[in-house]
Amino acid sequence: MLDRKILKNSGYLFISNILTRVLNAVSVIILAGYIDSKGYGMFSVALAFAYVAGYFTDTGLVNTFIREASKPNIKLSIIISSYIKLRIVLLVVTIGISIIIINLFYNDGSLLKIMYYLCIPMIIGLTLQSIGTAYYQIKEQMGFIALIRSLSGILSSMMIILGMNFKWGISTISLSFGLSYLVVGILAFLLLFYNLEKFHFYLFEKKILAGIMSFIISGLITILLPQLGVLIIEKTLSLEEVGLFSVALRIPVALYALPGVLAGAFFPVLYRHYNSGNIKDHEKLNVLQVKFMSMLGFLLSIPFLFYSEYIIEILFGNEWIKAGEYLQLLSLVLVLQSINFPLADGLTTSGKQAVRTKMLIYTVIVSFLSYLLFSTYLGLIGATIAALLTESFFFIGLMYFQNNKIRYIREGLAINLIGYIIILLLGSFIKLDGLIGILLYPVFYAMLILLLDKQIYCFLKKRLLSR
Repeated sequence: MLDRKILKNSGYLFISNILTRVLNAVSVIILAGYIDSKGYGMFSVALAFAYVAGYFTDTGLVNTFIREASKPNIKLSIIISSYIKLRIVLLVVTIGISIIIINLFYNDGSLLKIMYYLCIPMIIGLTLQSIGTAYYQIKEQMGFIALIRSLSGILSSMMIILGMNFKWGISTISLSFGLSYLVVGILAFLLLFYNLEKFHFYLFEKKILAGIMSFIISGLITILLPQLGVLIIEKTLSLEEVGLFSVALRIPVALYALPGVLAGAFFPVLYRHYNSGNIKDHEKLNVLQVKFMSMLGFLLSIPFLFYSEYIIEILFGNEWIKAGEYLQLLSLVLVLQSINFPLADGLTTSGKQAVRTKMLIYTVIVSFLSYLLFSTYLGLIGATIAALLTESFFFIGLMYFQNNKIRYIREGLAINLIGYIIILLLGSFIKLDGLIGILLYPVFYAMLILLLDKQIYCFLKKRLLSR
């Protein structure tokens, strides 16, 4: 049974992510209609670069920080002080290297300008925000994380909308978007220091660096994989095609935040179970995490399998209708990610980070080659196939390394998958119009899961009755 604290923290994260994602989705939808596909392609390339570069200010330290801070009888103030100092050093190095890379690899004048305007302030802002959220994650005070993320989503969306209202160019909008992350990052950093008991300027906890190399590699690949497609096809396809692919991919990536919020609440508890020697409880909780996250992933993908072009037309306009066929396939990426993430968390929190890292290395190689070859010879449909192949390969590898594969499939995935197949068959025979189908098919799936899965039914029933 889910721990009440996990449920409460998941609630905070869930609400804040819904707010953030809705605002971001609306602003991105309007932005896509405001600029052409080439401008949107440049914006997407800069955004992808910022997310990848932003990781180098962390290099997996958040995982070792949570690992060490979740151990009994530790001095949290020393660990967090060490973590902050390392992050600041990495931020300075990352900004310097990013400037060199931007100048070397991006020659288009307009793209170069957008890269600078968006990436530099956004990288700094992401770093300061993540330092704050890491602290409150270990304190299991998800309300503060929700506050930081909500402010970030609100302000970044406001900047885009203001830019369009005042008819700014894409360069100015990119700058305001990046600065919004910086402002919230500074606020998050100040909030952390307000709540921090003591900051140690000279003391340093070396254990925070133990096993960091595997986290560096796996973390880099984890952040790189979602951005790799855009970064590669920018070299093999036109910027207009990059814009179409980005529109189609952005929807499932944005929706993944909904099942993804559960991971943030489970992660420290999984570590605590394993560090305390409760191996059975760790596996039980991880299987439950797979069940809930995969259920949400299946549910959210359903409308896009039947109504992808309709959704694209409503959200972005008729000029983007070509992205619909790619969205239909890319919605399966949402399903696979919702399964892969908890499986990977299970390995990380049970002392198998090296295994996860090895699997990620293989996956990024497969992903790089797939995007390069398929997009070169098959265009956008090839890039879409590459995205699915990447996540499928990662799933097979993660499942292979689980100790109890049958339990994960039987208890974590089987019922959700059966329900999904039933809904797909139902949708093939019963055609519902537009918005009716978009709303009803996910409802049918949720009702079906409640009928088939006694654990979920009993859990929800108990929670409702307890109120």
